[in-house]
Amino acid sequence: MKTALFIVNSKKDSNFNISKEVIDFLQSKDLRVIVEDENLADELDLEVINEGLIPLIDFAIILGGDGTILTYLRKYGEYEIPVFSINMGRVGALAVTELDNYKEYIEKYLDNNYLIEKFLTLEGILHYDDNVEKSFVVYNDVIIHRGLSMKMLPINIAVNGSEYDRIYADGMVVATPAGSSAYNHSAGGPLLSPQCNSYVVTPICSQTKGFSSLVISKDDVLHIAVDDTFDGLTLSVDGCEQFSINKNNVRIDIKESKTCFNLIKFTKDVSLYKAVYKVIESINNIKGEK
Repeated sequence: MKTALFIVNSKKDSNFNISKEVIDFLQSKDLRVIVEDENLADELDLEVINEGLIPLIDFAIILGGDGTILTYLRKYGEYEIPVFSINMGRVGALAVTELDNYKEYIEKYLDNNYLIEKFLTLEGILHYDDNVEKSFVVYNDVIIHRGLSMKMLPINIAVNGSEYDRIYADGMVVATPAGSSAYNHSAGGPLLSPQCNSYVVTPICSQTKGFSSLVISKDDVLHIAVDDTFDGLTLSVDGCEQFSINKNNVRIDIKESKTCFNLIKFTKDVSLYKAVYKVIESINNIKGEK
C-alpha cells in the first residue's frame, strides 16, 4: 500500500469539498492518506503528519497553486518527497494536472507510468559584517529590493571569487529553473529548462542595459555584496521568508543545494513554458475583448 501526504490550500477549498472528493478517490485506490490540516483530519478521521510518519510517505498530493507548493517545500523539501500537484491557482507552472482530469493521472502514477523531474535548488548564506551568518534554501527565487528608498540600489556581483562588477537597479532576482517563470521572467529574464542545471541572475529595472541577465552553472558560486545602507532593504526567499540586510558590507553567497525538488510528471514536455504561454494567451484574449 502506498502512502500519500495530502496538502491543501484551505483558502481555495474553505469547506474542504474538493479535498473530500480527492481523498475519497485516493482511498478507493487503497492509498493510505496522511494530511497536514488538523481540521480536515478531524472531519475525515485521518492521520496528521508528524516526523515519525514522514519516512513512510511515497508522494505528496498538493491541492492549490504554485504558492502552495512553495509553502510545502519550505516545510518538507529536505525530505525530497515527490510532488503531485493538482492546480487550483492562476498559473500552475508546476502543476501536473487540473481538477477535471486528476483521477486519470493518479491511476497512471499507481501503474508506475510516470517520470520524476528533478529541479535544481540553491543554498544561500548571508554574511554580516559582525561575523554572523544565516543560511537558507531556495526553491523558487531570492529577491533583493530597495524597499522604500528613492535611490537606486548599488549591487556588486561576482562569480567564483572574481572581481566584483557593480550595477545600479531597483533590486535583483536570483532564480532556480522552477522559479525562472516567476519574477525573473517578469523582469525580462529567460525561462530555464529544468534539464539545464543552471540558475539565473536578473536585475530589476537596471539603470543601464549593459547587464540584463546572467545564466550561471550549478557548479559556480555567485557572490552578491550590498555596501550601502537603505531603510527597509530586505532579502526575500521564495516569497515565504525574509532577512534584513540593513547593514553595511553584507555579502550573500549562493550555490547549488544538496537538496532536489522532485516533481512527478507524465510527459517530457516542459510545463513551465506551457504555463507562461497560457498566461500570455489569456492576457491577449482579455485585451482583444476590450
